Amino acid sequence: MVAEAGAVLGYIKEHLTTQEKLILAGHQTTADALLDALLRVAARGELAGRGIGADGRCAAGADGTGPDGGDGRGAATAAGQGASGAGVPELDALVRAAQGGLAQRVDQLLPALVSALTAFTALDKKVTASSSLVILSNLADVKDWREQMGEPAAIAGLSEAALLRLPRWVEAAVARVDAMVDQPPRDRQLMDRVRTAEAGIEKKLQSARPEVAGLGRAARLGAVVEAGAPPRGPGEGWHAVLFQQEELRISLYAPALGTVGKVSEQRIAKALAAL
Repeated sequence: MVAEAGAVLGYIKEHLTTQEKLILAGHQTTADALLDALLRVAARGELAGRGIGADGRCAAGADGTGPDGGDGRGAATAAGQGASGAGVPELDALVRAAQGGLAQRVDQLLPALVSALTAFTALDKKVTASSSLVILSNLADVKDWREQMGEPAAIAGLSEAALLRLPRWVEAAVARVDAMVDQPPRDRQLMDRVRTAEAGIEKKLQSARPEVAGLGRAARLGAVVEAGAPPRGPGEGWHAVLFQQEELRISLYAPALGTVGKVSEQRIAKALAAL
């Protein structure tokens, strides 16, 4: 997949608009780092769409099992890294098909990345302009979230559905900063609710999926993508819970933006109990 990735990056660079180039270049990093992150998300989404999950497992019916009766995990992982001849021809075919769809996938995701970067710029300006001592702890929470979700390495770890939703999540953070300036106590109350919900998720994740718990906030979303997962929306299982974790921030801090489905602490707790 390496050669295909290089060709896709070249294609995308050649077709960037002037505005897109300016936005990519204005984030204290190289455009290459952000486009590489975009490519990784697209590859993850394309493989999932072809029936290969983030853990290398194939969805039932995508390839069957390996010749030794195994689940094909090793072959899928190797194929996803560009290796072939792993003993599972169907997997090789799936990965080749995924390579062919990368350019289109990246093209579809690029507007979301650009919108998210534009929103991050607005967020950074808001945070810098808000210097009141009363909201310093609140702003620290915003900065921490921004770092975990907005750096190129973080973006590279997102699921396709998460990247498509990222602009709205950042817009919610912008709205939060606007609101906290006028109502610091209310923001602290909402922050406590968010942290309580996230602590519940963290506890269950540590026990159920320790390998995922050790990842960053954004990378967790990409690590739990299941084979055959839809390109948009929360999906199922752990991805749904982690997706709702971000939607909860919209629900509490910026409800006017609207959430994907109904979201609440109670719904998240119920979903956790079912895992």
